[in-house]
Amino acid sequence: MKAPKLPKVSLILMIAFTVVGSILMMIKGLPQNVFGLDLPTFIVGYLGYIFIIAASIYYAKTNK
Repeated sequence: MKAPKLPKVSLILMIAFTVVGSILMMIKGLPQNVFGLDLPTFIVGYLGYIFIIAASIYYAKTNK
């Protein structure tokens, strides 16, 4: 049985999302926009799930 490859592209995208999201969350005083949340919190908290699902689908389809 062959061991699966490391998902390099998906891993890079997830690390970038985490780092950029963390930097955005450290910015103080941003106005509340979406559902009473500031934009970085909305992006990291809600759109992050969509991003991770998309990265997983990309890995499954391309095996990269």
